[in-house]
Parts: sequence; structure tokens; C-alpha cells
Amino acid sequence: MRVGIAGHTGRGNYGHYLDMAFVGVEGAEIVALADPDEEGRAVAVAKTGAPKGYADYIEMLETEKPDIAVLASREIGDHLDLVLNCVERGVHVYLEKPVAASVAEVDQMIAARDKAGVQIIVAHPWRGHPPIQQVAIPAIKGGKIGEPRLCRIYGMGGEHGGDQLFLDLYPHFFDLLWQLFGAPLWCHAHLTQDGHSATPTDLKEGVEGMGLVAGDGIKAYYEFAGGLAADFESYRGDGKEIPYRIDIHGTTGTLSMSGPMVNNPDIFYHPLVNPGLIGD
Repeated sequence: MRVGIAGHTGRGNYGHYLDMAFVGVEGAEIVALADPDEEGRAVAVAKTGAPKGYADYIEMLETEKPDIAVLASREIGDHLDLVLNCVERGVHVYLEKPVAASVAEVDQMIAARDKAGVQIIVAHPWRGHPPIQQVAIPAIKGGKIGEPRLCRIYGMGGEHGGDQLFLDLYPHFFDLLWQLFGAPLWCHAHLTQDGHSATPTDLKEGVEGMGLVAGDGIKAYYEFAGGLAADFESYRGDGKEIPYRIDIHGTTGTLSMSGPMVNNPDIFYHPLVNPGLIGD
């Protein structure tokens, strides 16, 4: 499979190492890399071993005709155009998060994908991470913690508390729940700013091209089939606590998993549902 990489130094760069996603992968050949920043392009070409560099990703698509395009930038302002220009040329896409700035843009991507008959895969590394796929998911489905009943998801604190990273970092956890339990039946949420319910007066320009946002605190509750619930929270707080993890509680135990990119053990198991603090 011929692979072309598109990034933008200074505007989303190459996301969470997506420029390296196909380096050394059997059956994949990196044929080119596109970056409008000349200096950044040279660095990325050297890093990935791409034989050619382009300032314009469309020129790369037209000239190299890759089978797969890695759209690596975390800047979501142009993700829709990037995806459409790829799939309309019959190119499969490996896409960095956040996917898009709105649900409507995602719908456009899906429609274009279906029409072209190609795939768009979002960069959820837990989909292929052995500890998650070969240990955590089988353990939960196999009854290691009994019947799952509550999943608690903790987002970042500090300056990123609230909605600023909701589209970027937390889909890892929601994608895991989707793999385990399917789609949620319903959700309700509460967005706050400085402790009060967010209003239009709290709107501000979000980071990384996401458009208007509001809120330094968010709490969301999801209900799944069979009575399983998921609870999400992220608050600005004092910035000293940045948990970024998911705890899945069952009737006989708990599994805790730090988010991707965290240099800790992947899975923590506790044989109690609500462990006490003393003597733990």
C-alpha cells in the first residue's frame, strides 16, 4: 500500500506522532509527505524517510496517487477539505483527531466516503493496542470484574479543563465503550463556566480551529443497554490533578486504564467494587 502523509508545521503539526504511523509497517510504503512549511517539511521528510516532499498535499495526491493518506494535523479547521479531497480521489484516510469542527462536517465526510467506497479510519490507537485488545477487553467481557455497571471517565484538569480537549483526547474512552457495549441509548450533560451554567455570553474561540466554545467544566452522563452507565467529567480545577483515565466498575471488581500516550502501566485491576482508602 502506497502511503502519503499530510501535515502542517505550525498549524497542528503531525498530531500524536501520526507521521510515524506507517514507518516500518509491513506491506506499507511511504511514498511522499506534504507540508506547506518548508523547514518543517524537511524535518518531517528526514524523520519519516519519505522519498519526496511537497508543499501542496493535493499535488502530492495527484502525482503520487497513494492508496492511503495520513491526515496528521490536529488543526481541525481544514479537516473537512482534506478528507473530501482524498476520498473523492479514491484514497483511504487515516485521520487524526479531532475529526471535524461539527457533526454536520462529519456527515459530509461519511457521505463522501460511502459514495467513493473507501475507508476513513480515525486514529484511536487503542483499537490495535495489545494490552487493551488482548487483556482489558477480554477481561471485562469474560467477567473479571463481574457485571459491568458504571464507567467513570476523567478528563484533564488545569487550563484544559472543560471542553477544550473533549474532541481530541476523550474519544479514546468513548471508542472503548463503543467496542465493549455498543452505542449509548441517550445522554445528558451540563456545561459550566466559573461554576455557573454556560450561556452565550461565555462563548470564546476554541483551540485548534474548533470554532466557538464555552465552559471550563463539563459533566456528561450516558446510558447503555442493560443498565450500564458512563459518567464523564472534566473541570479546570487547580491544575494539580490531571487524571485522564477511565475506571470500569463491575459487580465484583474494577479495571482502571490511563489514557493513550501516558507512560504508565496500561491496566490496573482492583478486586473490589468500591475499595476503601485505609489499608488499600
